[in-house]
Amino acid sequence: MRNVHCYELDQPLSFAQQAPVSFWRTVLRAPSGLIDMILTWQERAEERTHLASLDDRTLSDVGLSRADVEHEVSLPFWRGC
Repeated sequence: MRNVHCYELDQPLSFAQQAPVSFWRTVLRAPSGLIDMILTWQERAEERTHLASLDDRTLSDVGLSRADVEHEVSLPFWRGC
């Protein structure tokens, strides 16, 4: 009789059963992370440009003052709030 191992499919594997992350998988993920970061920076810069173009009435509708907008627009693209 063969040894048959049954696993519960809805249960996560234990740490010992999980395959370790290989060096190459980590290396291949790095460019993806870099691309994500650049796209985030681009989106942030575009959002700040759009925010700066809003008039005072629209800003008051969303609960922002012109000073809030000036502060946000003055931040470099790589910095969040």
